[in-house]
Amino acid sequence: MSRKLKVLCFHGFRTSGNILRTQLGFSFAGHLDDLVDFVFVDGAHLCTPEEYARAPPGVKQYFPDEQLHEWWNREAIAGTAESELLHYEDTLAHIGRILETQGPFDGVLGFSQGALLATLCVVLQRSGELPGAPLKFAVVMSGLPISLSVAKPECAAVHACLLKSPVPVPALVMLNEDDTIVPPVATEALAQSFTNPVFIRNAQGSHVPARLERDQVPAVRQFFIDVRDSS
Repeated sequence: MSRKLKVLCFHGFRTSGNILRTQLGFSFAGHLDDLVDFVFVDGAHLCTPEEYARAPPGVKQYFPDEQLHEWWNREAIAGTAESELLHYEDTLAHIGRILETQGPFDGVLGFSQGALLATLCVVLQRSGELPGAPLKFAVVMSGLPISLSVAKPECAAVHACLLKSPVPVPALVMLNEDDTIVPPVATEALAQSFTNPVFIRNAQGSHVPARLERDQVPAVRQFFIDVRDSS
């Protein structure tokens, strides 16, 4: 019997690993139980009460008792048109510890802000800035390309690493054609960080992780089978 792939999963802005686990549920992960073990983790920054108050209403409605996390945020720099990137270094240190203590992982999966983090993990690990065995693939769901101000040096480093040539790592890219928070063109731009990404498109009416249509399941399963068999 072939071994299952181990995938590290990053939630979206001001949610949690448990929320992403619930969101993926039977509509995505349930189709892959025999192929993949998904490992869900929380962002390095626990939201303050003030940040929690500004979280998406749907998140607070359906997960009223959940502690919410984020990977990074922006804060305006007084008197300028620029913004400061917060929690970025803490997030990279947090992910480095996870890769060392819970790995090795075969790949990464991310939704929304987590999709950019998943992309960063692949890029930064290959450049030696993150530890662990090289990640073999990424799953990107409704992710924005990096567009933060370069007011701080670490922001410039983020820009620089994503402006390099695409990494030769397979990527499954899930697009929601109805997403108004992260439009498909943004996810397509982020996908250019990879060579020959595989696109799965659907229309779901809101900014939520992918829910596979019945006719999309075989192609998604084949992506994971191909990755596993090429290892």
